[in-house]
Amino acid sequence: MSKSLLSYIDDNYPPTTEIIKVGALTTIMQTVITTQGFERNPELREEGKWAATQMLEVIGRSRHTEDEEYINGQRVYAQLALARFVEEEETKEGYEMALEYWRDARDYYKSRGDAFSVRGAESSIDRLEAKRDGRPEGLPSEQLLKDLRHEYLKSVKGKGEESSDTVRSGIVLIMALARGENSFECERFCVKLYAISRRVHGPDHDLTGRIESSLRQSRVRRLAKVTGDGPVDYQVLQVRGNEKKYVVMSRREGDVSEILFDDDYMIMPGTPVVCHGLKNAQHLNGKLGDVRSFDTATKRYVVRFEDKALNKASVKAVNLRIVMDLPAHS
Repeated sequence: MSKSLLSYIDDNYPPTTEIIKVGALTTIMQTVITTQGFERNPELREEGKWAATQMLEVIGRSRHTEDEEYINGQRVYAQLALARFVEEEETKEGYEMALEYWRDARDYYKSRGDAFSVRGAESSIDRLEAKRDGRPEGLPSEQLLKDLRHEYLKSVKGKGEESSDTVRSGIVLIMALARGENSFECERFCVKLYAISRRVHGPDHDLTGRIESSLRQSRVRRLAKVTGDGPVDYQVLQVRGNEKKYVVMSRREGDVSEILFDDDYMIMPGTPVVCHGLKNAQHLNGKLGDVRSFDTATKRYVVRFEDKALNKASVKAVNLRIVMDLPAHS
């Protein structure tokens, strides 16, 4: 698709309009990134990588000084798209390349005085360094989340919620919420910010595309099955009524199957759940929460509830059901 589009542009437009290629390649990269499951599709990832690489080459040849701000912004967008594609390869070389692009992006944001994006870049750098070194990713502190919420609300008050700077501030908050597995706040905030960016900037804007990608990720519900070869990661596609049956897709092979949830499976942290069938804590039945961890000694999940008046609870798997669609309000 990318090569055909560039050939068409070369055949029908003069060489001095290479900036047209930048817009075309941006559309291709955004299409790939917002396609559900692109992480598991090597061909789609390669298409995105090729488009991002070509875009960087086109920008490197560009002499359109009057469009310098636009060109620089698109260069960073292409670098971060390429960082996303190579990160999914899960190799040390891929992580190193992604880190290089994120560090360049951080310097670019610093040069523009964009403190929100600088913080987001630094968060991504920390995450990638942890992946590269094979160590657990650090979760953002509650103080950091509090600061980011404050910065977003300050931007809303000073510049309005439709300002590009405010939307960027919101994207940084989304990234931190996702890293901290704050599923309720992250998903609901993604929905709100996506609606704003789509209305103001349009569906094809890079900010809208970034939020849409985060929204897709926030709606993924995950299980893992413990096997002799290590855990196998599954994405839950559907819950079968009130039974413990789930339609799942292997995130490795992409195979779809129906499973009966038992002790061989584990609900992953951050997954929204609802309590049911509790006898000694009936006040928790019907309450929405998310899984924080699994206690191997007691075989129970630690659940944090959206209702802040409720304390965390230790709940058996039989009394939890994965929630696919969050209610509009808590």
